[in-house]
Amino acid sequence: MTMQKIKSLVCAVLLGSLTSSTLQAAETSAEYKPFTAGAEVGTLGPGVSVGWRFSELLGVRAGVNFFSLTRDDHEINNINYTSSKMRFLSAPIGLDIYPWHDSPFRFTVGALINGNRFTALAAQQAPGAVSVPLGLSGGIDSAAIGDLRMKVDQNVIAPYVGVGGSWFLDKDKRWALGGEIGVAYAGSPEVTLTRSNGPDAIDAQVAIEQQMLEDKFEKYTFYPIVKFTMSFSF
Repeated sequence: MTMQKIKSLVCAVLLGSLTSSTLQAAETSAEYKPFTAGAEVGTLGPGVSVGWRFSELLGVRAGVNFFSLTRDDHEINNINYTSSKMRFLSAPIGLDIYPWHDSPFRFTVGALINGNRFTALAAQQAPGAVSVPLGLSGGIDSAAIGDLRMKVDQNVIAPYVGVGGSWFLDKDKRWALGGEIGVAYAGSPEVTLTRSNGPDAIDAQVAIEQQMLEDKFEKYTFYPIVKFTMSFSF
């Protein structure tokens, strides 16, 4: 065998080895699709989300969730509110950390832009019709208080952590069912209680009632996050 043939054979072997390595690397990098869009439902309400896995181990996700619930005759702290409404509105933004490059399992750290709000109204009644147990008063005529309105807000920015993953439904790994569990720190609820009628002396009882409500809602400082998702990757 001539020296020229030996050189050609060596070059062919090296080129074949390099091509094989390149194909294996491409197959590894193709084990996931970089972009994902999905619809979800959970404790934040129904919503949509988009994600970008920009490396084997890291990605980012963002979304928006909205849901509202109204209720009549809602008793809170012994006061009957004629109507109440809970608005769930949040926009989660998170960094996804994938411990294994070939797995959809992830840890997430991020924050919720928190627009959740609770409101309630105890409408004014006819004089002598209803005694409202406001604060420590033992009872004040509803007509003297007027419309009693409550508003409950929490931190606009709520940090959160979670774990989640996806289960692909097709061999191309495009359609998937997913899930996530986590917790957000929404902060201590801030209650605003206002009235439309009555003498200034009632304000002292309004302030007491407001503090009692904040103490009552303190248990909602942390908010659980549970999601189920249907997604498409591309």
